[in-house]
Amino acid sequence: MSGTTNTSVAMALPPPHVLEIWAIVLVILSTVLVMSTFIFGPTVSVIIYRIWRYPLQQPLV
Repeated sequence: MSGTTNTSVAMALPPPHVLEIWAIVLVILSTVLVMSTFIFGPTVSVIIYRIWRYPLQQPLV
């Protein structure tokens, strides 16, 4: 009988985290930063290239 109570107590406890909460948040934020760089990096480089290659011919008034 004591075996069934031990398993029910073990099932009621939450599993321990593999990483701390701050480490999980840090991994998520760094992943968002890297993916944003992959998305916006080529776009920004094309815009900068076009600005340098084809400057405005008329001055802004």
